[in-house]
Amino acid sequence: MKTAMGFAFTLLLIVALQAASIDYTLTIDEPETHTARITMTLPATGDSVLYLAMPAWSQGRYVIYNFSQNVFDVKARCPNGHLLPVTLMDKQTWSVQTEQCDSVTISYRVFANTLDGTFSRIDSNGASVNGASLFMYLRGRKAWPIDLKVNVPASWQVICPLPVVASHTYYAQNYDDLTDSPLEMGMLHTYSFDHLHKKHKLVFHQSISADFLKPFTLDLKQVISTQAKLFDLPLPYKEYLFFYHLHPGLVHTDGMEHRNACRVLLRVDMDSIATDANLNPDYDNLIWLTAHEYFHLWNGKRLRPQGLGPFDYSKEVYTNALWIVEGLTSYFAYLALVRSGIYTREKFYDEIAGRISRYENDPGKKHRTLEEVSLLTWLFKGNIPQYGRTHIQNTTYSYYYKGIITGLLLDLLIRKKSDNNYSLDTVMQRMYNNFYYKKKDAYFRGTGYTLKDFERTAAFIAQSDLQDFFNQTVRSTQAMPYHLLKTAGLELIRQNQTNYMVQPVSDVSKAQKRIRQSWLGKP
Repeated sequence: MKTAMGFAFTLLLIVALQAASIDYTLTIDEPETHTARITMTLPATGDSVLYLAMPAWSQGRYVIYNFSQNVFDVKARCPNGHLLPVTLMDKQTWSVQTEQCDSVTISYRVFANTLDGTFSRIDSNGASVNGASLFMYLRGRKAWPIDLKVNVPASWQVICPLPVVASHTYYAQNYDDLTDSPLEMGMLHTYSFDHLHKKHKLVFHQSISADFLKPFTLDLKQVISTQAKLFDLPLPYKEYLFFYHLHPGLVHTDGMEHRNACRVLLRVDMDSIATDANLNPDYDNLIWLTAHEYFHLWNGKRLRPQGLGPFDYSKEVYTNALWIVEGLTSYFAYLALVRSGIYTREKFYDEIAGRISRYENDPGKKHRTLEEVSLLTWLFKGNIPQYGRTHIQNTTYSYYYKGIITGLLLDLLIRKKSDNNYSLDTVMQRMYNNFYYKKKDAYFRGTGYTLKDFERTAAFIAQSDLQDFFNQTVRSTQAMPYHLLKTAGLELIRQNQTNYMVQPVSDVSKAQKRIRQSWLGKP
């Protein structure tokens, strides 16, 4: 009898836990103070102690930022208003004594006055919210569903990629979903279009002229079509949001990918921008950064290395494959622009030559492999105190740049090995299918891959052993195999001490022309 009762109790507890959810409320009623008030109402689930934590880092930005430094006035209450004991356990974790309450409401305040792709900013004009910088999570319960209610001044709009369940109320499948869904608020200007049977929305903080908006939207559609064609599947979202902060007074340029949205911040004067990426550097930055962040919806947000979903926000999550996440995303952004005709081929060659020049002139390339700089991004991307002297600038380099070069040379090598029947496009498509699209059983869909998984997939597609290539480009500091450019009838020329140039060879064969056309599209 006791066994049956115990089983029944356990079953009821499991059902209760499965049905449990957390209600968050974000209130901004004093925006001039750059602060928000957050409340979390959650079931106590029979625990005598609950542990709440702020993330130490944020998805897509592999740096320990310690968001808890902006949290203050943490309190906990029972439904009857009785205050519960709250203890700070470490720099980012609080314990709450539940005292047999059925549910607990946590409240706290957050300071937010940094506008970029990682932090949040609140002021009298509106708010840009990155969830990891504002929202605590209940430790051990990140998989629980979440309702988020937003209270803001009546004149503000609120736009978020999460599903709307009521006015200014949104539903997140879990905490990872919540922190991957930015919010923009204020007097916003939105422009919508349908493409490939899905909705898309452009969100600006200023009105945009039709003279800019029309050609820009056409270019965006080209980017979307070109990148979607690579995966040969329907777009994996119902609606995608492009959030833009475009102003000459911004502190710096930045971008951040999200599952169904991206944020692009660019120092640019919109009154003088011309919509030609080949001639106008500002527009080039805008359309390339957008193409980069958009491609992340496949590479990085769905197809991802192990550890990058579900996330451990308490500490560094190491992967030696960030060059795939970021470098290959940059490479495919360039390909999308040239394949769609937004870039001329000459512009594409110039961009690749620029990345090669940057990498070849970096002294760090002699000291660390591509695997190592991917692993050590947590160290190299951190903020060094002014009094702290380091040698970092001479012993590391960007995995973006070497990742671009590695991706390009791998692409040409696969085309060469397969007689141009397959390419890096094929590798990405197969990786996406095997590690995300076919995996539907987990609460965070898909399984993370390892660098070895990527290498095996590339070798399978090329039907050739590629270990020598990966040993040379990823696991050593050897010179890069630029001779592979000849596969597409190109050559790398050193113009002077610091600059390189990529250009077609003078005597190009039919086979080289065929590969170049398949690779870059029609000129």
